[in-house]
Amino acid sequence: MRAIVLGRDFTSNNYAYFYPLISGYSAIKLQIIQDVIEHNLYAAQSADKINWNIINMLSGKFIIVPAQLNYPFLTFTAKDDEKKEVLYTNSNALPKAWFVKDVKKMKSSEDIVLFMNNSEFKPDSVALVLESDSVEKTNYDGRGNIKLVDHNPNFIELEVQSDNQQFLVLSEIYYPKGWIAKLDDKELKIHQVNHILRGVEIPAGKYKLTFEFAPPTYYSSLTYLWIGNILILGLILIPGILMLMKKKKV
Repeated sequence: MRAIVLGRDFTSNNYAYFYPLISGYSAIKLQIIQDVIEHNLYAAQSADKINWNIINMLSGKFIIVPAQLNYPFLTFTAKDDEKKEVLYTNSNALPKAWFVKDVKKMKSSEDIVLFMNNSEFKPDSVALVLESDSVEKTNYDGRGNIKLVDHNPNFIELEVQSDNQQFLVLSEIYYPKGWIAKLDDKELKIHQVNHILRGVEIPAGKYKLTFEFAPPTYYSSLTYLWIGNILILGLILIPGILMLMKKKKV
């Protein structure tokens, strides 16, 4: 689950020390994240323009605002009189991962971003992908169980179970360079979903699903680092060994 600060402190990283923020902790962001911030977050077809579908699919459980909000899905949790901010708990926030019933294909990324501002967009039941995506099946029953087993910045483990084939959406940023998905050690294709998230196809059954960040460049760098360390160690030790051998001969 994540928190989001709506209003003047949206770009502040003060809260990032205590809890994961939807806005992140750095001004440097991937373009897909910036797209959603600029074109979705405050572009809903409602009076206040807040796109709750976006907040929900990004697991925005805790909402920090400078004024009171009146929504049935928000529960007052705390108030900071000094900062003049109110904390709410969002009961509609989606979990780390969920099964959807439909996969909807669209022509372009722009079409996907625009559709996510539409009230017809229901992230808990539909996943948006490009027409060029390799997903063939587009209808599922969305029934099954997902349990979060382990989670850290470079590794996620889920236990998934369903009687039928499903499409799983993971509320983590899509980044193809280095992330590997495996279902009981069998590698899966990670699909770009809702412009910003990840999705995978899951066959019927019970499995261990993992996502691991393992970029080849990282391991190549480690290999070169170890080779360099060995060479440096050799340059240090070899002259000393040669001098010791000479002294023994004398």
